[in-house]
Amino acid sequence: MSKVLVVSGHRDLENSFANKKIIEFLKENLTEAKFEYLHEYLNKDFDIEEQQNKLAESDIIVLQFPIFWYAMPSIMQKWFEDVFVYGFAYGSAGHKLKGKKLVVSLTTGGSDETYTLGAEQGYPIEVFLFSIQRIAAKCGLEWSGFFHTGGINPFVEGKKLAELNEKIKSHSEKLLEKIKSL
Repeated sequence: MSKVLVVSGHRDLENSFANKKIIEFLKENLTEAKFEYLHEYLNKDFDIEEQQNKLAESDIIVLQFPIFWYAMPSIMQKWFEDVFVYGFAYGSAGHKLKGKKLVVSLTTGGSDETYTLGAEQGYPIEVFLFSIQRIAAKCGLEWSGFFHTGGINPFVEGKKLAELNEKIKSHSEKLLEKIKSL
């Protein structure tokens, strides 16, 4: 099987509702995969060489995060800025990521229906992934799609909670199936 690196961009994974469950599901089912938890770097610098080595050794990179203010969490943005540098990720000598596959898995508090043109969020969810798609293209990563689950509200109870857990389980299973197909 391909070498998989799962990068969690949630700022507070321990208190996450959906992202934590998705990561746990992947850990149980991708026992050979490596996991990187960006929240561990909230108050310290990334070890750039270590991060770049993990990326270079991987065939498939999975980004798991919640949308915060219509974008990836700031810790993930910082990770891109610090690690995906000229000479490593792009530029005349920066081909270390070329041909690797990128899969994005994200969650939102807003429901799927609110991420349509003219609805509450204003645009389809794909619009909010534009920067990641452009980073992938610049670095020679193969965009392998995304998985989005909206309506994440951990404060529901009873039947609504069961339905939400089922959505998260379905998201996790589809994501795993995609990773295994690459």
